[in-house]
Amino acid sequence: MACLSRMCVVGGCASRRRGAATQCCAWRPEAVWRDTGRAVRHRLATTPAMEAAVNGAFLDLLGKWTKTPVYQVLGGPTCFKARVLAQLEGPTEDALAAPLERAVRQGFKAFTVPLPSRDSLWRMQAYLDAVLARVARMRSLAGADLDFVLDAAGTLTPGDAAILATALEKHRLMWFDEPTTVLTKDALARIAEESAMPIGLGRSVTDIAVFQNLLRWGSIDLLRPSLGLNGISKIKRMAAIAETHYVAVAPYHDGGPIATAAGVHLAASLPNFFIQPGRFSECRCTNCWAARWIRGACADIIMPRHGRWKKRARCRGQVKSS
Repeated sequence: MACLSRMCVVGGCASRRRGAATQCCAWRPEAVWRDTGRAVRHRLATTPAMEAAVNGAFLDLLGKWTKTPVYQVLGGPTCFKARVLAQLEGPTEDALAAPLERAVRQGFKAFTVPLPSRDSLWRMQAYLDAVLARVARMRSLAGADLDFVLDAAGTLTPGDAAILATALEKHRLMWFDEPTTVLTKDALARIAEESAMPIGLGRSVTDIAVFQNLLRWGSIDLLRPSLGLNGISKIKRMAAIAETHYVAVAPYHDGGPIATAAGVHLAASLPNFFIQPGRFSECRCTNCWAARWIRGACADIIMPRHGRWKKRARCRGQVKSS
């Protein structure tokens, strides 16, 4: 507790009383993190994932100390609903069908479809046909009223990404995610100019200056900073820059419920938030806590009170809600 009291002094508040700390620190997390975390961030500059973890732990401690939810520490909610994107995994269309059906049953309305793996001997036309067939199959299984994102995971060259983006325009995907890892102006301009497909980039970027360049070039339609590599505080700064370019933010993570909860707090504090990933329950039950907590597109966010999430009943009704 003494450590947090000193943090309040460094942040500009001379009082060590707990009530004063609540009023000061709860609304000045950036100042506290900047002043007290300078030495930590300098030591962790070469390991951005560790810096992001420390930032998350800092906000969690600050929220517990002030008895304030993290989204309130970040400045208060700008929305009370958030879209959640189910991440599908599987090498073939048949392998993707089962998780797609389960996610739809749990209430998800937006899905990420992985790009098919490409054999080096495949001709481009054959690979293009395979990609189009996968998207069409997923659309036929889920229905026309659900949304899909094609995840390339940075595996394509700029030329191949431009060809795929042009061919996929008629399928009206939400966006083409991480088509390439080549982030030069000429390479991205080729993709953006040859297609009207929205492009999401930034999952592997940790430098804010790189995002500034992408926004200035007009090569990005959706900002995709990784929650595990940048942390909540840095993504808020990135989102503020993106807002001046009228670009939405869709934070990326590949974690479980804890990462999803952190993303929900971040989403509630961003005025230009669009959507975030969420792991759906592998359980076939439609009434478990995971199926009830995340309900797909425009899912209701149950804002935590006093920094705690309301517990849901487990499957088979073994544990009562508390």
